[in-house]
Amino acid sequence: MRYFFDKRHSTPKNHTPETPLGLIEGLSLAHHLSRNEQKLLLRVASVSQTTHPAVVCVDPRFLLAYAEQDDSLADAARELARKLFGDLAKPG
Repeated sequence: MRYFFDKRHSTPKNHTPETPLGLIEGLSLAHHLSRNEQKLLLRVASVSQTTHPAVVCVDPRFLLAYAEQDDSLADAARELARKLFGDLAKPG
């Protein structure tokens, strides 16, 4: 059991914090995002085609725009935006 706890709460091993994906991974751990939330964040970063994928972690507009594009994940994207940005994630 201890192995799974340590694995979930350890520092990211796949990417260093200096890389865009490593930064997203580190922020995901810091905000205690679920695996599905992490996948959604990476999907939004991929679809957004930004110069730096981690920008989706600091600007709620990316998640909210994605919610408008993908009806199947709209609720999940809005909820993740609220979780990360609180009142800043309100559309309008």
